[in-house]
Amino acid sequence: MVRHNNQLPDNLPQLQNLIKRDSESYKEEFLQQHLHYKSTLEVFRLEPTQFNKSLDELVTFLAQLKKKNIICREEIVSRLYSLIGIADEPMPESIFVYGHMATGKSLIIQSLLNYLKYNVSYVNCIEHLGSKHIYNYILDDLVTSIKESNGDIQLKHNCDNIMDFIIELKKISCNDKRPIVLVFDKCHKIRHFDVTFLPAILRLRELAGINICTILISEIVWDKFNTKIGALRPVKIYFPQYTKDELAQLLLLDKPTSYDTDFYKNYLNLFLSVFFRFCRDLNELRHMVKINFAKYVEPIESKRIEPDNVTALWRNISATLRSNLEIIYLRVSTSDFLQPDYQMSREIESTTKLALSFELPFYAKYMLIAAYLASYNPVKYDKHIFMKQSSKRKKKMRSIKKTGKDAEKKCRVFTISRMLAIFCAILDEKVDINANLLAQISTMCQLGLLSIVGDNITQLDETKFKCCASHDFIIVVAKTVGFEIKNYLNVAHCYPNDLKTYPQEIIDILQTHNIILDNEMRMTFCKALIQLRNKSLLEPTALLINTVLQNFMFSMLKDPNVRAAKMSVDIMIELYNKNVWNDVKTVNVIATGCFSKITKVMVASLKFFLGTHLEEKESDDSDSDDEPSMKEIMMANKKAKKKKSKAPQYNFSALHLIHDPQNFAEKLFKQIEKNNDRFEVKLMTLDVVSRLIGLHSLFLLNFYPYIQRFIQPHQREVTKLLQFVAQASHELVPPDMLEPVLKTLANNFITERNSADVMAIGLNTVREICTRCPLAMNEDLLEDLTRYKHYKERSVMMAAHSLIGTFRRIMPDLLRKKDKGRPTEANVMIKSSKYGEIRASDDEEISDEEINDEEIRDEEIDENELTSESTKSSIKKKAKFKFEKNEELTAERKTKASVISTERLLTDKDFRKIDVALAKQDVTYIKRSVKRTHDLIETDKGGELVKLSDIENIYKKRKHDKAARQKSVKKGQEERDKFGFKDRRQNPLCSTTNREKRKGKAFSMLKQKLRTKVKRSFREKQIALKNHLIKQKRMK
Repeated sequence: MVRHNNQLPDNLPQLQNLIKRDSESYKEEFLQQHLHYKSTLEVFRLEPTQFNKSLDELVTFLAQLKKKNIICREEIVSRLYSLIGIADEPMPESIFVYGHMATGKSLIIQSLLNYLKYNVSYVNCIEHLGSKHIYNYILDDLVTSIKESNGDIQLKHNCDNIMDFIIELKKISCNDKRPIVLVFDKCHKIRHFDVTFLPAILRLRELAGINICTILISEIVWDKFNTKIGALRPVKIYFPQYTKDELAQLLLLDKPTSYDTDFYKNYLNLFLSVFFRFCRDLNELRHMVKINFAKYVEPIESKRIEPDNVTALWRNISATLRSNLEIIYLRVSTSDFLQPDYQMSREIESTTKLALSFELPFYAKYMLIAAYLASYNPVKYDKHIFMKQSSKRKKKMRSIKKTGKDAEKKCRVFTISRMLAIFCAILDEKVDINANLLAQISTMCQLGLLSIVGDNITQLDETKFKCCASHDFIIVVAKTVGFEIKNYLNVAHCYPNDLKTYPQEIIDILQTHNIILDNEMRMTFCKALIQLRNKSLLEPTALLINTVLQNFMFSMLKDPNVRAAKMSVDIMIELYNKNVWNDVKTVNVIATGCFSKITKVMVASLKFFLGTHLEEKESDDSDSDDEPSMKEIMMANKKAKKKKSKAPQYNFSALHLIHDPQNFAEKLFKQIEKNNDRFEVKLMTLDVVSRLIGLHSLFLLNFYPYIQRFIQPHQREVTKLLQFVAQASHELVPPDMLEPVLKTLANNFITERNSADVMAIGLNTVREICTRCPLAMNEDLLEDLTRYKHYKERSVMMAAHSLIGTFRRIMPDLLRKKDKGRPTEANVMIKSSKYGEIRASDDEEISDEEINDEEIRDEEIDENELTSESTKSSIKKKAKFKFEKNEELTAERKTKASVISTERLLTDKDFRKIDVALAKQDVTYIKRSVKRTHDLIETDKGGELVKLSDIENIYKKRKHDKAARQKSVKKGQEERDKFGFKDRRQNPLCSTTNREKRKGKAFSMLKQKLRTKVKRSFREKQIALKNHLIKQKRMK
C-alpha cells in the first residue's frame, strides 16, 4: 500500500500529457484515469496524503476547465493552485497577475476561486472613485458571502481608513474560517488613489493576522506601480499571449456542428495566416471568425467549389479577409452593420462607407488623427512638422533628413502628453483639456481605435498608447473634418526598412480595386507613389537596370529617326548625371554620338562632354533658390559645434573615361575640316578637342596651324579661340609648333595699334600658354613683352607684370636681371628643364630631420669682433673650413632624408612641416654668402582647364576724374550723420559746464596746474641743474 501511494505521484507527467491532447480523446482517458485512482483508494481503504489530495483536486479542476472550454493555461493554473489551492496552509500575501488583453487572466482566477469556494471579493477598480468606496464595497461583498453561508455579522456602516478596514476584516475572519481572497481587476487605476492604499493592501495578512491574500490583475508591468513609500513586492504570474496553435485550438471550440473538424481547421489556418500578425485578442478573433465563415462557405453552399478545393476557397476569401483587417477592433452602431454576418462581410470591404458610418464626436476625430500622427511620425521631428509661424497660424512641413531605423514593421507607441500636444497643434481653435475631452481617450480604447501598450522594457510612469486604425480609415475621418493629413505624413523616407512593402501594397490596391475605388482616393494613391519614387523609396522597373535595356538604348542612338535618336541620347545623359549609368560603357556610347549625322544628337553629345547641361540647369533656377531659408537665418547666429571635416568628393569629367582619346580627337578634328557646320557647332567641337589634348597630353600637330588662322582681334568669339589654344598646350607639345602661335599673338594683339583691352587679352593668353609649355617662349620675344610693364594703360601694365611673375616661378633664366627681382630660396632651386624631360617631385631634402634641425644652419661671421690683420687670415680659413663642413653636412643630410622618406611612413604632421618649409622658401631671401643649388622645385602649374575669366581679366581705368569722384563721395555723405562730437543735451543753447570750458582753454593757462600733478622728468632736472650752476657762477 505504501509502495502504491509512493508511485501515484509518478503519474503526474502522464496526466499532463493527457491534458495537452485534443478534447475528444482527452475526456474518456482522463475520466478513466481519475476513476481508477478513486477506486484504488477505496479498495485498499487508504487515506490520501495531502499531496495526493491536492493533486486530485487539481486534476479535477483541470477537467472542469476542459468542460468549460478553458484550455491552453495548464501550467499557469498549476502554479496558481500551488499558491492558494490548499485551504489549511497560509497563502502568499499578494499575487500580481499581468499580461496583454484577452489572455484569460480574469476568467481563470474567477473559475479557480469559485472552485475553491473561498470567501472572495471581486473588485473592478474602474467602477470605484477612491479607497473609502473600495473598503465599503469589499466589506459588503464579504458579509453577503457569509450570509449566504448561514452566518450573521454586524459591521460599521462607513469605513473611513485602513485601520477600520483591518478591524472589520478580523471580525469577518472570526465568523468565517474560510480563507479570504481580494481580487482587484484593472488595478492600474489604484496608482491614482491614496499613497498608502497600495502598500496597505499588499500587507493585509501581516497587518490583520489572518489568512488573506490580495490578487492584482493588470495589463501593465509591476515596475510602473511606483510608490513613494515602501511596498512589499508581490508574487508575479505572467499570462503570455496565445500562440498561433493555441488560438487555433481555442477557435476550434466554436466549430459549427454542421461542418467537419478538418474542414474548419483548414479555414482557421487560412484565417490566422492573415489576422495573427495584426491581432492576438481572442474576443476579436472569435468575432471575425464568425462573420467571415459565411463568406468562406458561400461558394460551397452554391455548389460552385468543392469543400476539398482549398486553393479555390482561399482565392475566394483572401480579398475579404484583407479588407476586414480595417475593422478588426471596431464596433459600429449604424444599422448597416447590425445585419446578419454574411451581409456584413460584404459591406466591410468599403473603408469609406465604414468610416462615414462610424460615429465619433468632433474633437474625438481630431484626437484620433493626433494619435495616428503620433504613432507614425518620429518624435524628434514633431517640432519641424507641427511648428507654427509667428505671423500666420498655419502649420508648415519642414524638410526632414533621411534617417533609417532597423526595426520590425509596426506603428510606434506614444505617450498621452505627446498626443495632446499634437492635438493642440493641429486644431485651429483653442480647447481646454478637461475631463470630458480625456474621456474620449478611454472611449476610443474601448472601441479598439487605440490600445494601451504594456512594455516590460520601458520604465516610465506615463501610460503609452498605440493607434490601431488604418491609413485609409484615418484619411476618410480627416476628410469629414476638413483636415489635410497628407501634409503631415510625408515622412516615409524616415522608415525605409519599415515601409519596404508599402509601395507594393499601394500598387496591388490600384491593380486589384482600380474600378471600385473612389476617384479622389485613386488620385491620392498615385500622388503617394510619385512622392515615394522621388524619395527613392520605390525602385524603378526591373528592366531599367538590366543589360538588355542598355543595349537597346545604345542601338537607338544609331536610329535614322531623329526623335528616337535624340531621346535615347538625352536619356543616357540624364541617367549618367543621376549616377545610374555612370560607367565607362555609357560614356563611350555617348562619344559615338559626336559623329552622328543628326545635328541635334551631335550637339547634345558635345554639350555632355563640355558640361554645358549642368550650367544650364543652374542658370534656370530662380533667384529665390539662392536666398537663405528661414532655418538658415535662425541658425546663423547660433554657435555651431565643431564637426570632423569630411574627405572631398571629386566628380571626374566624362572625358577621363574615353577609351581611345587620341583616335577620338583625330576623328573630331577631321570632322571639323570636312563638314560645313555652323560656327557654334565648330566652336563646341574645337573646345572638346582642346580639352582632350590638354587632359591626355595628346599629339595633334595640325590643330595649332588650323586655329592660328582665326587668331585675329576682329574674329568672332576670339576669346574662346584663345582659350582653346591655351587648353591644348602641354609640356610635350614641340616648341616649334607653339612658337608661331605666340608670334601671331604678339603681332596681331600685342601692338600699340590695338586698344589696351586687346593688348591685355593677348598678354594673358601668352601667360596661360607659357604656364603649360614654357619652352615655347624665346628670350627675345619675352624681353619685348616684358617692356610693356611701363605702358601707360593700367590693364596692359598689369598683364605684363603677371607674365613676369609667371616666368619668375617657372623659368627665371629667360628674364633680364632687373626683372628677376630679389632671389628667394625657391627661385634659386629652380633649374630649367629640357624638352621631354620629366622630373618627379622630390621632397627628400625637406625631411623632418631638416625642418627640426636648428643646429645645422648657415652661419654668418661677425666682422666687428676682430679688426686686426692677423685675425683676418684665420677668419678666412675658418670660413673656408665651415663652408666645406656645410657641404659635407648637406650631402649627409640628403642621404639621411632619402633614407627617412623611403623607409618611414610620413604622417600628416610631417607633410604639414614639408609644406611649411616649401612656403617659407618662397618668402625667404637667399643669403649671398651661401651657395646651395637644388635640382628641382615644383612649380605652379595651371589646372586641367583654362578659365575664360583668366584671359578676359582686364584691369580697367577708372571711368571719371578726381572731381567726379569727390562729387560722388559727397553725395553719399548727405544722408549720413555728421562726423565728430554729438551734443546730446536737451537744450543746445544752454551754457556749458566747467569741465567743458576747461577743454577749450589755452595750454599756457593750464600748464602750471598740470605740472604739479606729475614729477619732473630727467630733462627738466637737467635744465634745473644747469640753471643752478650758471646762477652760482654769476654770483662769484
